[in-house]
Amino acid sequence: MKDHVAMVTGGATGLGRSIALEFARRGVHVAFNYREMPGRDIGAQALMTETALRGYGVRVYCEPCDVRSRDAVHGFVEHAKAELGGVHFLVNNAGIAHDGALWRLT
Repeated sequence: MKDHVAMVTGGATGLGRSIALEFARRGVHVAFNYREMPGRDIGAQALMTETALRGYGVRVYCEPCDVRSRDAVHGFVEHAKAELGGVHFLVNNAGIAHDGALWRLT
């Protein structure tokens, strides 16, 4: 895995951040994206994630990207490939859970 490139959608926080950090720990360069959300400072958290990833000595590409937009995703992928030299692993992690308990959902 070392020196390959992983792309993690929604990689700034939570599970996506943990996945990105595990890739970096194994020597994998990481591209991740995030989306700003009301009431949450995701951009600042993305900067902390980026800093933590670089601490493993890997290259990192990070940018905001709304994965609901095909054009935004295309741009993110192209920029990440140009910056890091390709993509070997993809983790589609981006998503929002409003309520984790299935029996509470309408």
